[in-house]
Order: sequence, then structure tokens, then C-alpha cells
Amino acid sequence: MRQHPEAARAQPYLATHERQLRFLGHVYSTGANLFEGQRILDKYSRKSIEPELAREVDSDLARFQAVVAGEIENTQAFLQFVEQGGDVGMVLLPQETTWGYGRNLPDLLRRKIEIMKRHLPEAQEVLNRWFESEY
Repeated sequence: MRQHPEAARAQPYLATHERQLRFLGHVYSTGANLFEGQRILDKYSRKSIEPELAREVDSDLARFQAVVAGEIENTQAFLQFVEQGGDVGMVLLPQETTWGYGRNLPDLLRRKIEIMKRHLPEAQEVLNRWFESEY
């Protein structure tokens, strides 16, 4: 769009589609980060933890922390995107979108960031507790 502003002026729907793609990028990034973070946690949530996992805990912890940091960045970018104004989601018909986000979405995103930052330091304890438990 920036490289071809004349096309954006001639075809105004392109701006809407570009915004929808940016929106979906944030949503899909959240899904991917959730999946990867849960995959790591699931390794350490069974009652019997294989001893070889003790060798992987440091790399898994680093990966988990990177995933959470990436999701914090994604959420901050999503918040900036939402605060730019305009429709959130994909417009199907007037007054209808594919996502049911309310006007409080920016507040929810800020709260999500705060919670993630607050709990990120606990990740090491969560992964290591399985090697110190009575299971």
C-alpha cells in the first residue's frame, strides 16, 4: 500500500483488506504462541516426568520465556493497531464483524500484558517443580 498509494486511492477496499490482514496476523500469532507455550508446559505436567527431561528444562525454559516475550510484543503491537481506530476484525456486512470484541479490547490487552509480565518470572519454578516433587 505504501509502495503503490495510487492503487489504494483507486481501490479503497484495499485499505480495508490490508487492515484485516494485519488484524489476522495478530490473532494468528497469539494462537501460535499459545500452542507453543502449552506444548512446552504439557511436557512437564504429567505425574511421571522422564529423567531425560531434566536435561531439556533449561532450553525449554528459554524457549518458553521467548514465546511469552514474543506474545507480549505481539499484544503491544495489537494494542497499537486497535488504538489506531477503525473496525476490528473482518467486516462482512455493515455493523457485522467476524470477531465479537467490544470497546474494552484495549483495556483487556493492557491487562493481558500486565499479567504476562508479572507471571513470566514464575516459569522457571513451574518447569523445575516436577523434578522436586513427590510424584
